[in-house]
Amino acid sequence: DEGYRKVREAYISVPRKNSKNTFCSALACYMLFATGEQGAQVYCVATTAEQGRICFRIIAGMIRQQPTLRGMCRILESRSEILVPSTNSRLKVPSRIAGQAHGLNPSFVIYDELHAATNGDLYAAMLTGSGARREPLLCAITTAGHSRASICYAKYAYAKRWLSGAIQDDAFFAYI
Repeated sequence: DEGYRKVREAYISVPRKNSKNTFCSALACYMLFATGEQGAQVYCVATTAEQGRICFRIIAGMIRQQPTLRGMCRILESRSEILVPSTNSRLKVPSRIAGQAHGLNPSFVIYDELHAATNGDLYAAMLTGSGARREPLLCAITTAGHSRASICYAKYAYAKRWLSGAIQDDAFFAYI
């Protein structure tokens, strides 16, 4: 009713080689440049920093191909960071250690390969860290996993119930 985004958490599970990183990278560019949010903090996270840098490299490539975006920011390849001075916004690949993520204030998070997470600490830190934002979004993207005792399986089970209509949650979106 107030014109703000309803969905705050998304779970997307698709088989390998279906461009989930490219899809989320386009969303990250939108969140970084098109919303006009001052001080936006966009993060690409995963269980390893190298996995998080996959999305970063795609995003940096998208920006380099678009002269307008390229002129709006600084890409700091060595720090896996993109700065947008006009809005004081940034995109970064942070450390995978959840304890260090507690001080962050994310407006948009790509959590890549959620099935590889050994626990839900980083996911929880990113989700709860966005509480002060007006329109935060955490987008978990993953292929299938094996563990039924994981954060990924818990989100998968919730997503299945949401998709079947057993759960009504306007702040959640799922695609399997």
